[in-house]
Amino acid sequence: MAILPTTMLVITFILLAFSSDSATIITQFQSLPYGTTLVSEDGTFELGFFDPGSSSNRYLGIWFKKIPQKTFVWVANRDNPIKDNNSTKLTLTKQGNLVLLNQNNTVIWSTNTTTKAINVVAHLLDSGNLVLRDEKDNNSENYLWQSFDYPSDTILPGMKLGWDLTNGLNLNKYLTAWNNWEDPSSGHFTYSVTRSNVPELHLLNGSSLFYRSGPWNGIRFSGTPSLKRRPLFTYNFVYEKNQYYFQFYPRNSSLISRIVLNQTLYTLQRFIWVEGSNKWELNLEVPRDICDGYDYCGSFAYCVSATTSPMCVCLSGFEPKSPQNWDANKWSEGCMRSSKSWKCKDKNRDGFVVFKNMKLPDTEISWINRSTGLEECKEICRENCSCTAYGNSDITGTGTGCILWYGELLDLRQLPDAGQDLYVRLDITEMGDQNAKGDSRKVAVVVPGIVSSIVAMVVIFLFIYWITKTKFRAKGIMKPTVKINESKEDLELPSFDFDTIACATNDFSSDNKLSQGGFGPVYKAWRLWKECMPMEFIDTCLKDSYIFSEALRCIHIGLSCVQHHPYDRPDMKSVVAMLTSESVLPQPEEPVFLTENSVLVVEDLGQVMHYSTSELTISRMEPR
Repeated sequence: MAILPTTMLVITFILLAFSSDSATIITQFQSLPYGTTLVSEDGTFELGFFDPGSSSNRYLGIWFKKIPQKTFVWVANRDNPIKDNNSTKLTLTKQGNLVLLNQNNTVIWSTNTTTKAINVVAHLLDSGNLVLRDEKDNNSENYLWQSFDYPSDTILPGMKLGWDLTNGLNLNKYLTAWNNWEDPSSGHFTYSVTRSNVPELHLLNGSSLFYRSGPWNGIRFSGTPSLKRRPLFTYNFVYEKNQYYFQFYPRNSSLISRIVLNQTLYTLQRFIWVEGSNKWELNLEVPRDICDGYDYCGSFAYCVSATTSPMCVCLSGFEPKSPQNWDANKWSEGCMRSSKSWKCKDKNRDGFVVFKNMKLPDTEISWINRSTGLEECKEICRENCSCTAYGNSDITGTGTGCILWYGELLDLRQLPDAGQDLYVRLDITEMGDQNAKGDSRKVAVVVPGIVSSIVAMVVIFLFIYWITKTKFRAKGIMKPTVKINESKEDLELPSFDFDTIACATNDFSSDNKLSQGGFGPVYKAWRLWKECMPMEFIDTCLKDSYIFSEALRCIHIGLSCVQHHPYDRPDMKSVVAMLTSESVLPQPEEPVFLTENSVLVVEDLGQVMHYSTSELTISRMEPR
């Protein structure tokens, strides 16, 4: 008779435990039947049964409780749905396993932990992590099992995405997208950390690599853009002998956020919950653009920008494998060395060019030593016939560590204000003219900015020609025009006497920079633009012989042609389009040759040369 009161007491306890949303744990011999839930102590997350959309299938999952529209973050039995509905229950067995049973007590899903403990409880934490632990042990290192080790399609703050090889485990924590919004079963779109000497984050569509982050460089993954404003999140990437993983955290702990894999859009998206608008706001998405697509430009080429033309550019010293396809904007074949006479281990023919702000190449065929310095890294690369490039593995401070790449360099892109230095091996003759006197050899190069500067001057000359042709043709100071062909369209370019240019720019002074090979008109145009007086650039004697809006547009285009980054400068075809349309133009920044330091760093045979605009010389270029 003593058994009856005890049984009633247990039943009463169970009923009380699930009579309100305050229940956060399941103890041994308890069950969570359909229609009841567990709720985290702070009320953020809820665990229970759900039927997605119009589906008749039933699943056990976790979702945000305070958000009106259920947003699921984890599904236990995603690939084994429940068909017999109301008889389903979740039970914590005496062996300490969570087990999902149907009406026939058939196991639908189980935690399958083999670790033994006396008093096991299942606890839904405020982080959204469902854990099995000893009733008296809250140490996270001693959890018997946790849902964070088996992600579905969502990363929550603090969750580890990556590999755990401790204690003999071979646990790979990765995301797998839902098949669709009504079917949480495993799709074919996955997001994971690669198990390699140089770990990266990969998006895979089936077995095909869709996007990669680039390796971690101590600050961010090298393919990740730099955020100029104060970021909302901090990141943690741990690389140790037995585990390597990625985490993210909001700087403000009250911010509700998640990262989810979207198979419908083929993207990875980060959302934040905005209370005011009562909706999820998209905060970050990758791939960001077509340049993020894996190996879009082929080997030894990099993607400049999804908005430029052409989008893909061969690395210096390389040329398209198929010029015909390249000209047709078919870049997948990539580029090859321009030099056909390069020989391995001929040190007199080996040099390295630094490419700035680069997403580092695919690390599938690479080698890393985190204690080797950059100079030693270069020599190791030079001694190996297959080594094509090297760089720092960590760019914090002055940079440390060494990564070597072998064979073709794949999946490169250029990132403004992000990325890092990549040192690419070239035949020294491809780097410019050289002096044959032993170790005193230096490389003479043409800074790409100068080419755009010439384009800018052409545009300004066009403008000067346009506004002055009526005034000056009668005076006989205009010389014969020269025609160039650009995309089968002829452009008339005037040839000027210096006095004509000085008149048009209101600058007859002896220190006129243009007369000294400098950029006087551009300097004056930029200064007046910054002072909101661009029309002061035009000589007052022209009076009403020009249209204000057209003149302003010409100055604007000219300044756009001398931006600091090459991908911010329009090509000649774009210039023609800008001159003949009324589209909105991007605001120009300060021209590159008006800043104190510039553009290109070239390394050759142990020497690194930093070119500034005041020291720049241009070598005589011979055709190939």
